[in-house]
Amino acid sequence: EFRRVLFRFMVYKALELFTEIYDEEISVDNLVIVGDTVSDIRTGINSNIKHIVGVTTGGTTSDALINAGATIVLSNAAQIADLLK
Repeated sequence: EFRRVLFRFMVYKALELFTEIYDEEISVDNLVIVGDTVSDIRTGINSNIKHIVGVTTGGTTSDALINAGATIVLSNAAQIADLLK
C-alpha cells in the first residue's frame, strides 16, 4: 500500500512540475507511461494512468507485461515514437 501511494504521489508531483514549467495543465487521462518491467506497469495502474505501454527490452516477456496490465506491448523502444504519432 505504501508503494502504491508513493508512486501515485510521484506521478502527481510530476504533473504539477510539468504544469509549472510549461504553463499547460495535463491530467492522467492524457498521460502515457512506458515501462519494461511488471513494476513499471503496476506503477501506471496504481497512478490511474489509462495508457500503459510495455516494452520487452528489459527482459520481461510480453505475456508478463500484458498480465500486469499493459494496454499495449512493443518489442523495442524505437516503436514508441511511431505509437505517439
